[in-house]
Amino acid sequence: MSTCVTLEGLVGPGEQQIRDLQLTAQQFKGRTPEEYCTPITTRVTKITAMVGSVYAIMAQASKRAENIDEVIEIWDAAIKYCDSAVRTLKDMCELFPACVDLGIVDEVLGFRSAAARRHEEARKEKACLTQMPQRLFPEQS
Repeated sequence: MSTCVTLEGLVGPGEQQIRDLQLTAQQFKGRTPEEYCTPITTRVTKITAMVGSVYAIMAQASKRAENIDEVIEIWDAAIKYCDSAVRTLKDMCELFPACVDLGIVDEVLGFRSAAARRHEEARKEKACLTQMPQRLFPEQS
């Protein structure tokens, strides 16, 4: 069986989790920690787990990419997804400090940093492939 999954298909469920957290946050704004900690913590936990899962899947996808441009595209999407998660989680830390702390953000930033490193490595590899040094081979007369 051969199944193709798009980048949108990889990050789509994670983006949905982020939107769900944002909606949940709006429902619990102004309420007490006793009311909001369980639902907010549950959503935050789902997002951090999803970031790790998406990162792992993208790492596998990058190994199977047909060319370096696909690898760059994969890691670019991973960075954007992590950035979205970080922004939302930082908001949750500010809105719900009783149950969400910056340690969660640091965890996602770790995945973002790893994705950025892989993205940069792929960009460097592409540059090496497209820039043949002059005089590498002797000229033929």
